[in-house]
Amino acid sequence: MDITEVKVRLMDSPKGKIRAFCSIVFDSAFVVNDVKVIEEARGLFVAMPHKEFSKHCVRCMVKNPIRANFCNRCGTRLPSGEPLVDVNGHVKRHRDIAHPINSEYEKLIQEEVIKAYNIALKNPLDHLSAGKGKDGQELNPVGGTPQPGMSKPA
Repeated sequence: MDITEVKVRLMDSPKGKIRAFCSIVFDSAFVVNDVKVIEEARGLFVAMPHKEFSKHCVRCMVKNPIRANFCNRCGTRLPSGEPLVDVNGHVKRHRDIAHPINSEYEKLIQEEVIKAYNIALKNPLDHLSAGKGKDGQELNPVGGTPQPGMSKPA
């Protein structure tokens, strides 16, 4: 699978470590949304989309974060169960929705998304589409076609 396009949405006022959200198009046929560009002490990191584990309140059936002890809506004490742990003994708080299977493709995704992010930083007025286009050529972030649901900045 080839990465045919990377669309970048910079955070208007970054809070925390998230710097941008991205969409990656593969083979002009499949898209992965909600990819995050995160700034850490070691530099930029690309985080694939994930879903946080939750537990339901037995009284009102509202979803609550897995770490919560009480329901966010009604205050009922939530059942405490055995936490899910990975092979290294770390507590699992989320599950990946989409992710690369091998390290070579993970590296390629990291490189392409960070390259598109850096292009978008150079022209923050219109940063919806940056990186590679469908024809494999570098996209000019100005005038990029927004993905449905993404509006152009005013």
